[in-house]
Amino acid sequence: MRVCQQCGALSTEKRWFYDERLRQQAQAQGQAKLVVCPGCRRMQDKRVDGVVMVSGGYWLAHRQDILNLIDNEAARARETNPVGRILDMKDENSKLVIMTTNERLAQRLGSVLKRAYRGTLQFQWSHQDRFVRVNWHRD
Repeated sequence: MRVCQQCGALSTEKRWFYDERLRQQAQAQGQAKLVVCPGCRRMQDKRVDGVVMVSGGYWLAHRQDILNLIDNEAARARETNPVGRILDMKDENSKLVIMTTNERLAQRLGSVLKRAYRGTLQFQWSHQDRFVRVNWHRD
């Protein structure tokens, strides 16, 4: 069993997940091989596989609610897929730009914004590699 020395994620048979009890048990029994998981490696390398752009008057008026929704959804997503993480979030020209370490998290964030607050949602896929640009807008 492999254990990420930075975030504590576990891997068995190529699947990464979180289980604190199992991690402690594996480490206590000396069965844990310490490594750096793909999620932490992507964070170190600053590898961006998804960008979410949040814009419009609704974003400006409900900034904290939207940020809370994004943080909560990213935490839920990380429980099922430790590789998908928010690399960076910044406010640029009255738009929120979120960079993610995988394309699925970017899609998920866009979808949860659309479901919670309506608005318009667009996906732009790169044909060369696994990269997505997600645009959510509501006036």
